[in-house]
Parts: sequence; structure tokens; C-alpha cells
Amino acid sequence: MLRRVLAMLGVKWGGAAFEPVGQRGEDAAAAFLKGKGYTLLDRNVRVPMGEADIIARDGEVIVLVEVKARLVDPCRPRPKAEAQVGAFKQRKLLSIMEHLTRANGWQPVKKRIDVVAVEFDAGDPSAAPVVRHLVNAVKRNQ
Repeated sequence: MLRRVLAMLGVKWGGAAFEPVGQRGEDAAAAFLKGKGYTLLDRNVRVPMGEADIIARDGEVIVLVEVKARLVDPCRPRPKAEAQVGAFKQRKLLSIMEHLTRANGWQPVKKRIDVVAVEFDAGDPSAAPVVRHLVNAVKRNQ
């Protein structure tokens, strides 16, 4: 929809400033995780109950990573990006992990669900994003 509105206004779509925030956030999260030594196994994995943003390996642990990205304006404070991972989303992530475990035979492997929050400065598209990594952020019976 945003592309259509921009097109109607005569704005050309393209470049980092216009790339959708979610995609930019996933790219930043993937680079961050690689920098921490994670091995990226897959991205945007769709299963019947939803999508896993990133599947990675941290040593011997399979990690499902939920990425939350947003533009931040210091003049208009909002809750942190990771606050968007509420109870419903946590249940959904657990369900996705269970499905992937069965589908890939990961039963004997250690697994966890992390959240990576990425915040971009709305006033300066060229500024480096702020990245926060919450390890084992989603656990069963929370």
C-alpha cells in the first residue's frame, strides 16, 4: 500500500531510506547475529501457523529468531520494539518451533527462541540502527 501511495505522489521507490522497515530490520538482525558468530540457516521460513524470521545455529543450539523493527522518533517516545512480542505472539513462536522441530527431526537438539529488536532513527536514515538481542526470550509456560 505504501508503494502505491508513494507512486501516486510521484515518489520513486528505492534505496535504503525507502526499503520497508521490517526488511531492513531483518537484514540488520542477520548481520548482527553473524557478527556474534551465529550460523544463519534460513530466513523467512513459512509454516502453516506463521513465519520464522531467522533460523540460526548458536554452537549446538538451533535458534528461532523473531525480529522486531521500528522507526524511532525521540520527540515521540513509544514502547521498545521487543515489547510487541506479547503472550499471543509467544504462543505462536512456540508453535512454529514445535512444527519446525517435527519437520526437521530436531527433537534431540537443544533449541531456543530469541528476539532481536532493531530501532532505526526516523530523523536520520543513514544512522546505524540500535540492536538489542534478548537470548531465550520466549520459553514454554511463561
